[in-house]
Amino acid sequence: MNIFKIIILVKFCIIFSNAFGQNNYVRALWEPDDISLTEEHWERYKFDTSKIVGNTLIVFNIEGAIENLAYYYNKNHLKSVYTFFENGVLQRFQEFDSISGVTGKYLEYYKNGDIHIQGNYLNGKRVGLRTYYFESGAIKKEIFYKNGKKNGPYREYYENGQVSWVSYYRDNLEDGFVVGFYEMGNIEFIYYYENFIEAGIWYDYYENGVTKETTCWDNKNLKKIVTHFDSNGNISEIKEVPYH
Repeated sequence: MNIFKIIILVKFCIIFSNAFGQNNYVRALWEPDDISLTEEHWERYKFDTSKIVGNTLIVFNIEGAIENLAYYYNKNHLKSVYTFFENGVLQRFQEFDSISGVTGKYLEYYKNGDIHIQGNYLNGKRVGLRTYYFESGAIKKEIFYKNGKKNGPYREYYENGQVSWVSYYRDNLEDGFVVGFYEMGNIEFIYYYENFIEAGIWYDYYENGVTKETTCWDNKNLKKIVTHFDSNGNISEIKEVPYH
């Protein structure tokens, strides 16, 4: 975000005309699931470094630059909050609904202005696709949420765009196949969960594709048989391991 965008935002503040309370604004400075209203937070956001313009609250840092902008529909009902780095670049944006609270877009940026996190909230809970980015702009991670919990496909990437991890979540827990990849694309491991419990045979591989280790899960007898292989594919060790 450049200085011209900041000027536009400040000018936009002038068009509102009603006063509002403090509590919802302070809560808006953190993500809904990371709220921690300590005395330190209240001290930091005392209004001696802020200005109310219509339905907008402007908070300044000690150098006098804009640190936060909070727009309200009306008294005590937030519309959106913008948070800025000390260099004036937009750090975070969060939308709100006048009735249900934290609902709408959530955006977070790096100090250079590039996108870091992009997602959505509904009634204070994460929903839909949430995407994380490397500072280079490449996608780092993709997660699907339903009612605040991970539900659906999950992917992680190397910065070169190669997939590093693929799995599926149900209610915040991985279920089904979990597959990991080396940066050059070769499979690193294949694991399997059945109703959130380790099951079947797990495989780990060397970068050249040779099997490195297998783990056979015996959930009936609460034990697993682990077989190790050397880089040539020859068995080097077999052991039985109990588990709980």
